[in-house]
Amino acid sequence: MVAAIGRAAVHKEMERSDKVLECQDWWFKNCLYLEPKARSAFRDALLSAWEYDGKDKETRKHDWPAISGAGDIVAAAVDLPAIGDMRNKMEKIKRE
Repeated sequence: MVAAIGRAAVHKEMERSDKVLECQDWWFKNCLYLEPKARSAFRDALLSAWEYDGKDKETRKHDWPAISGAGDIVAAAVDLPAIGDMRNKMEKIKRE
């Protein structure tokens, strides 16, 4: 979903608006499940993409890292350990 914000920022205004609204809908339904850093990154990307057309070229350039980097931040926040890692930890706990 966050990647959609970045893709939306480089599309035509109407397509961008549709994608930003889609992301906003996701935000309303899921923001409470994100950790604070991911929540902040998603919100910043969403706002930057929403206001993209009203900004000058320099401001767009400045905002691009917030838009393009949010996906990695959210992905890292929800990154789960591999099943094998969890098994190893559980076996270690059982032995102790």
